[in-house]
Amino acid sequence: MGITVCMSSAGTVSNTGEPRTCVRNIHHLNYVSIPLWEKKVDYKVRCVDTSSINWRNIICGLQLQCLPYDEIFPPHEGWWFVAFERSAGPVGFAGMVISSRWTDCVYFCRSGVKEEHRGNGLQKKLIYARLKRARMMGMNWAVTETFSNPASSNSLISCGFKLYEPTVPWAGDTCLYWRCKVNNAL
Repeated sequence: MGITVCMSSAGTVSNTGEPRTCVRNIHHLNYVSIPLWEKKVDYKVRCVDTSSINWRNIICGLQLQCLPYDEIFPPHEGWWFVAFERSAGPVGFAGMVISSRWTDCVYFCRSGVKEEHRGNGLQKKLIYARLKRARMMGMNWAVTETFSNPASSNSLISCGFKLYEPTVPWAGDTCLYWRCKVNNAL
């Protein structure tokens, strides 16, 4: 699906059914299709203060929208990041807590992006925001897991995460476990 830009002296629109924007041009009639994935979207990611009930509610709402079959991870623990798109408001989130197993390690506990904003590199921005915070905190490692999610696995790989097998798996035998040396990733 794409956006068709119609340029004509009359400003007419063909009936192809595609969403389009009309621009007047007095010289000729020309239709140009611009795929939606080429649309430049400017996202901002920031760490939010989850002592505020408003931010906790926003994060819980995003968890329900992005991960409807998962149990909500309580946002009053750790550090939480929210991704914003200027016209859409909050469109993604990510959480990070101190590992309960290792003293120099953070656990990426939860992350999600609204479906209509996937494929724009937002997951990578959320990963890098957490890695940057982990480095500022003096942490050496970041760990996480994925369940049947190739897109998230690919984002982790592109941000420097490697597969590994923990001696005691914390999330079951059917998931993939990931770790990243924080200083090497940034």
